[in-house]
Amino acid sequence: MARGRGFDVARKAFPASAFLRGVIQSGSNALAFGRPPHGDKWRIQMVAPGVAGGVLGIAVIDSGAVMIASDSARSRPDPRHPVRLVDAHTGELPTATASVIVIAPTAEYATATAAALYMLPPDRALAVADSLGIAAVIVRRVAG
Repeated sequence: MARGRGFDVARKAFPASAFLRGVIQSGSNALAFGRPPHGDKWRIQMVAPGVAGGVLGIAVIDSGAVMIASDSARSRPDPRHPVRLVDAHTGELPTATASVIVIAPTAEYATATAAALYMLPPDRALAVADSLGIAAVIVRRVAG
């Protein structure tokens, strides 16, 4: 959640009169605010590790955050490369999900929700996202 909170804090750090619109982006994560300079919606590229070409599609939003939770294509935790999200019962990465992208009003909420959905089986994650009224993209892990 710290990553998402950082996006939200960065947005609030600038006076609204100085920055009426913009996108704060880091890696595959973005927070859009205000009206875009061209058109009426922001177009944010959705990128996920382990996907051929990396690009899943374009999120078309008024404003809000597009945040990802993933295993960064690592097959299992390695003490030399810490992994943030593991199953508390097994200490392993989730077996069915490679990445989750969430679109939500704030970056902190999107980050926390993406992390929670990442830990669930894909079908359950989509049901939870739907019950929360948020958009989510679940990238299933492919065996082999």
